[in-house]
Order: sequence, then C-alpha cells, then structure tokens
Amino acid sequence: MTSDLRDFPRRAVAPYGIKAQSPDDFLCALLDAFPQQMPAIIAEQVASLKRSPKAPEDVLAAVGLIAPQFASRMRRLIRRPGR
Repeated sequence: MTSDLRDFPRRAVAPYGIKAQSPDDFLCALLDAFPQQMPAIIAEQVASLKRSPKAPEDVLAAVGLIAPQFASRMRRLIRRPGR
C-alpha cells in the first residue's frame, strides 16, 4: 500500500506476486470484503483515542485526506438507520 504508485509500476512488482494499491483502494477493498466489521473497527479506533477524544466523523475526516472514497462510503454506512 502506497500513496506513491508511480514508484511501484506493475512491471516492477509483478515478479513478486504483489500489486501496489493506494490507501483508498486498499481500504475500499477491505470495506467490500468486511462491510459488517469495518464500522466496528472505526468505533474501536475512535475509542482508542484517549489523549484527544474524537467522534467517528473526526476520524473519517482525517482518513479522508488519503482515502476519500473509503471515508465517504464509511460515512454513509455509519449513518444508516439501525446502526
């Protein structure tokens, strides 16, 4: 996972059987694979912030700086009725 995909072209990483992904693509893939668990993981992250307590929206705003699609999708998921 890297924000600098230019330094990891497909031809350079393919021999190792890996694929370079942006943080947004990586987190969105996790969300696709684990849609029920990801809101709980964000809640755990929020709960772990003891020195500077935050709300889930604050954590997602920070994550959104490097993973905007993931943050947007998580906001919609967390706001769903019944959550």
